[in-house]
Amino acid sequence: MKAIAEAHGFVERNPVVPRKRRKPVDEPTHSFTARVSVRSANAFIEWCERERISYREGFDRLVGLIDRA
Repeated sequence: MKAIAEAHGFVERNPVVPRKRRKPVDEPTHSFTARVSVRSANAFIEWCERERISYREGFDRLVGLIDRA
């Protein structure tokens, strides 16, 4: 039945959505928006991808560096 529907151009209404790689958060969160340079944003995003961490986790690591300074 599915093959017949696809042959006639029908598409499935409930497409498969990939699972997001989110870890639960144990503490309250705050939505934060900042205007940063494209260069800095790209560097941050690439770093988070290399480290395989979320932007929230990356931000927490950077704040940890501030706390140590």
